[in-house]
Amino acid sequence: WRKQLDTFMRDKRVPHDLRRRVRDFVDRQRERRAFNEKSLLQNLNKSLRQELAMHNCSELIRKVPLFASADKAFLAWLVTQLQSDHHGADEDIVLQGEFGNGCYFISMGSVNVFKDGKYVTTLRAGSHFGELALLSA
Repeated sequence: WRKQLDTFMRDKRVPHDLRRRVRDFVDRQRERRAFNEKSLLQNLNKSLRQELAMHNCSELIRKVPLFASADKAFLAWLVTQLQSDHHGADEDIVLQGEFGNGCYFISMGSVNVFKDGKYVTTLRAGSHFGELALLSA
């Protein structure tokens, strides 16, 4: 797979920095295949899927003021709508001025926040951002 990927990127004249980031992402994805959470969740019935998702995500969701007082039925639905997304170091998640399309929950690692090209803060596991985009979506 690696040789095919490298050949593809070389043929498409992908810049070296982007090649490295693509390889790093693919490597992380392949490492995670040892346990495929998405496949497990798809094979559970709706009730078990919701209960497991609530266990894994409710603490993160309740930290968002918008969801803090939401009822249990809504939260049960919401947690089943979450999608896992993995980003590498120095990879942009959302750019300033871009129209937001979701709320992000940081379950591990950290995210650096920049405004006008200047460092503002670092968000760590347990933090969230983008919830206001849900109101305008």
